[in-house]
Amino acid sequence: MLFVSVSLAAPANPGLLFYAPFEKNATPAISNGSAEIPYNRSVTFAQVKVGNAASVAAGKSQLIYDGPGNVYSKAGTASFFWRADDSLTGKPTILLDLSSLERTDYARFLQLTYDGNKLSLYFSGGNLGGRTLISKDISIAAGQWNHFALCWDQSRGVAVYMNGAEVISFTSPWVYDGAIAAIGLGLRTNPGFRPDLTSFSASFDELRVYDRWLDNTSLQTLAKGQAPQLA
Repeated sequence: MLFVSVSLAAPANPGLLFYAPFEKNATPAISNGSAEIPYNRSVTFAQVKVGNAASVAAGKSQLIYDGPGNVYSKAGTASFFWRADDSLTGKPTILLDLSSLERTDYARFLQLTYDGNKLSLYFSGGNLGGRTLISKDISIAAGQWNHFALCWDQSRGVAVYMNGAEVISFTSPWVYDGAIAAIGLGLRTNPGFRPDLTSFSASFDELRVYDRWLDNTSLQTLAKGQAPQLA
């Protein structure tokens, strides 16, 4: 199935391009691009402390949203809660994949993974080439909810925040003029081809994508499960 291409428009909610709360299903409550879900397979919804969350199963699930209009490559913040529902051992586990429409760098734009000891962020730096940034040792226990925020701005760099604290940072301007194809949860989206199945059982909640690198106050607010007020 091909990903839908849409023309970009100003978001109706200041700064917020995309929001999937996962209360009853995977349908986004807010989408600046297409609200259709190209791949939505074997995703379940279970009650957590507040509301529901989406769960994917190893080797069975696919949850992929269209990227055009819902993610801007120039700058943004992707925020979500994540819980490992199985032992965190073995091969690296993809948390979030933002893929490009271009076929270079395996069509990756930003991809966050965890290998049981460290987080790693791959980003396609355009003129800088593809780069993988690795955190210090981080312990994540199965069954534990954590908040993650991926921030990027081509005029300043990229960063990853975990529970409001910066764990990966790259501070240098870069250039990438391609469009974003898809948002994938727990898998590589592989635009233009059949996407992968999730390789790991995990749960996701409160997926939000903004059109800017949010300030520290807003990131702290998101980590607390609240929505920041943006102008």
